[in-house]
Amino acid sequence: MTVLVLAVVVLALGLVALGWAAARRQELNALRAKCAQYEAVLNHLPAGVTLVDASLNVTLHNAALLELMDLPAELFARGSISLEALVRYNAQRGEYGAGPVDAAVEGVMAQRPATPGSRAASPHHSQVSPSGGAQGMSASTGIRPS
Repeated sequence: MTVLVLAVVVLALGLVALGWAAARRQELNALRAKCAQYEAVLNHLPAGVTLVDASLNVTLHNAALLELMDLPAELFARGSISLEALVRYNAQRGEYGAGPVDAAVEGVMAQRPATPGSRAASPHHSQVSPSGGAQGMSASTGIRPS
């Protein structure tokens, strides 16, 4: 009798676990779909967008950023790049004027919010969380994204 009760309890727990796993799978699929929607919107914006984490790594960007800032996709090949490396790339190609690259990098990184370039674009910085921020770059059209 005890074995039968134990078997029923184990079976019931197994069914509960299967139900829980199915619900989590549905939630995960819904989150993936929502993420794909956000990614589609981000990649179709005419403004360049970066997301910078608390460690000053660019963790997200869109194609418009590469185009507006004339940046090679290889810079982001690993998925993220440090903001300092991005600023250094711009300094090496003269984006911050003539002079020592290290001094230009130091000067730009000392600014808050940090600006990843000085092309004909208007930077707009928003704090999205205590641990990071988002920055958008739009062509100098006089229109400021909100």
